[in-house]
Order: sequence, then structure tokens, then C-alpha cells
Amino acid sequence: MDECNFPYFPVRSDIVSRLPLRERVGLNFQASNVFEGLAKLVAAEAWGVRQVWLTAASIQGCDTPTFLAAAATRTSNIRFGTSIVQVYTRHPLVVAQQALTLDDLTPGRLRLGLGVSHPHIVEAQLGLRLGRPMAYLREYVSVVRGLLWDGRVAHTGEYLKVDATLRRPARVPVIIAALRSQAFKLAGEIADGAVSWMCPPEYLVRRALSSMEAGASANRRVRPPLIAHLLVSLSAEQGEVHAAAKKSVEYYARSPFYQRMFSDAGYPITEKREAVDELAQTLVLWGGAEKVRELILETLSKGIDELLLTHLIIRESEREWVELSRLVGSL
Repeated sequence: MDECNFPYFPVRSDIVSRLPLRERVGLNFQASNVFEGLAKLVAAEAWGVRQVWLTAASIQGCDTPTFLAAAATRTSNIRFGTSIVQVYTRHPLVVAQQALTLDDLTPGRLRLGLGVSHPHIVEAQLGLRLGRPMAYLREYVSVVRGLLWDGRVAHTGEYLKVDATLRRPARVPVIIAALRSQAFKLAGEIADGAVSWMCPPEYLVRRALSSMEAGASANRRVRPPLIAHLLVSLSAEQGEVHAAAKKSVEYYARSPFYQRMFSDAGYPITEKREAVDELAQTLVLWGGAEKVRELILETLSKGIDELLLTHLIIRESEREWVELSRLVGSL
């Protein structure tokens, strides 16, 4: 597999594992508006954070790629990742053009995370047909990556027909959001990495890595990185941390896609919700700064390539965000 032209964005797991620890840990944050988001991002860069990831809802009500264009003018070296851009909401050529624009503004600093979202968003909110999401995602990623890495694509598939050229290639790594084995295998086969959410670490080690290896082997390439997206809190109050984590799990446990992944991971969600408490405990790194540092090291030592940490807000969120940013920046 070709390497990205930016030294801290290798698209092979064997190279990622040799990077300094700080380069393997990124943060996701929430902001109520663009100005608050920019302030947080600028501060995180000043504290030494190397990578921030933004979900579709990180800057409430705002478009993530547009926000990143603004962020590019306020920062100089911090890297950006989308986790995720929802593939049903925009044409793959448009996404490739957005990525090309961001690469011009922030050369080598972008990773483009793509995912299918969920039925309650795609069908209920947007009025679109979900169809076979993995088949659609395969075509979509192939088109976007072909445009970005080769500068041209001629694709005719079941869902997409695209014959287009970009003015130049931009080797932006394309990451697939994955929950179950099929998606992790697809990431290993055609993408530059996989990013999880709400997946227990032991499930990622036991199922996701082997699925990615199988996909990579089938396409005669080295496995790309696996990025585990977990919750993090610097609170030492176990009861409060687990209550907040349980609330997050309960929200996602209502989605069929997450229910199936939880079942695969050994935590079947029944009407009695017996597995929720145990699940919540596996999905959050918590404690004082030194304890969280130890947990980061322990999680990465299991074979996971990178961590994406979302701040689990308990109380005093701004002070804890500062402490968390400084911790990650000092790894």
C-alpha cells in the first residue's frame, strides 16, 4: 500500500505502532458554536494535542468540513479527522472536493472518516433509503479514494455512477467507521483505517483486528490502522463516571446497528438491559491524570493502533477539558 506523504499519517499499522505515543492519541470535543469550537481547538494545539476528531454533531448544528476550513486558518500543525461524514448526505465527488480544499489549506493534516450513519437518521430524518449500507459504502469509499489518491475515477456500480477528475490528487487517508466484522473487513480491504465507536476494547482486539487482517490479506496489502473511539474522564468519582457512561450506552442501545455489535461483543441488550452496566465500564477510561495515562498505555499495548477519546462530561467540563488536553499533549 502506498504511504501518505505526511510522516505522521502512515496508512499501515506496522508503521503507526512505531510512532511516539502522543501521535497515536486524539481528542474529540463538543462546542455550542463555531467560535467556541475554534477557541477549544486553538487551545488544544497550544497544549500539544496532535490530533482532534470531529463528529457530525461536534459543533452543534454546524457542518464539520466547513468548520475545519475555518480551523485551518487559526492553526498551524494540529491534525484533523472527521468521525464521521455521513455518506448518504452528500455526493462522493462533493466530499472529495471538500477534502481537496482542506488539503490545500492544511497540507497533510486531514483524515477523512466516512460512515453510513443509522436508519433513524437516514430514513426517518432525511427521508432517504438505506438499502444495503455496506454495499453502498464500498462503492462510495472506492469513488472518494480513487478521486483523492489517483485524481480520477470511472465507476459504474449498483448505487453510484461517477466519471470525474480532480485537478490534482490529494492523498488524504480515507477512514471507515465500523461496528461489526463486515465493516472492519471492508476497511482492511479498501480504506486507510477503521474507526470504532462504543466498541469494547476486547471486542476490537478479538474480532475487529482479525477482520481487518482478513480484508487486507484478500487485497494483498498491509492492514491499515485501527482507531478505537472511547470515552474518557478525569473524575475519580466511580459512581458518577459510570452513571454518565451508562447514559451514553443507553442512548446507543436503542439503535439496531449498535445492538447487533453489542451482541457480537458478548453484551446482548435485552429488555431488562442487564448488559448495560458492564458495557459502560468497558467503554470509559477514567481516574486521575496518571491513572488515565496508564489506561491509555494499557489499551494501546493490546494491539490497538490509535485512540480517539471523547470527553465524558461529569461536571466542571471546561476545567477538565483543559486538564485532559494538557494530559494528551504531554504523552
